[in-house]
Amino acid sequence: APPPGSTGRLAAISGATLDLDAAFAGTASGVVDLGPDCLDASDVAAQDGKVWVTCGAFDYSSYPDVAIVSAGIVPIDVTGAVAAVLPKIAAAPNWAPGKLAFCGGTGYVGDRNSGRVTLLDPASAGTTLGAGVTLCPPNANGYAFVADIACGR
Repeated sequence: APPPGSTGRLAAISGATLDLDAAFAGTASGVVDLGPDCLDASDVAAQDGKVWVTCGAFDYSSYPDVAIVSAGIVPIDVTGAVAAVLPKIAAAPNWAPGKLAFCGGTGYVGDRNSGRVTLLDPASAGTTLGAGVTLCPPNANGYAFVADIACGR
């Protein structure tokens, strides 16, 4: 299980100084706190004035059973003077969202557990991610990892 008090975090870096930007992060440390519902931040992509962070931690405390906790996508509004963390879009059961790319306004999210890819509509930011389609077939244990996603053309 994650240690008590665990939270996901994202460093806010100033483009001008390449240092942590405490003012934009809204914290003295220059780190944006994603909260306990976004553990193991995996990827970041920008779209429409927001930074979207995928997250989901693998909990091995009951091994060989492995649970995925705090999984989903957290949008952060970056249009203001201070980053504003918005409500998380929950992942489907047994999903650990990983790689994320936006192509023509649609987000494509790879799963680090099932090998599936699903769509993310940044305009509606629905409440859950759909079932998706299989990109990488699972192994005999039902595990598959989407290592990367990119847009062509």
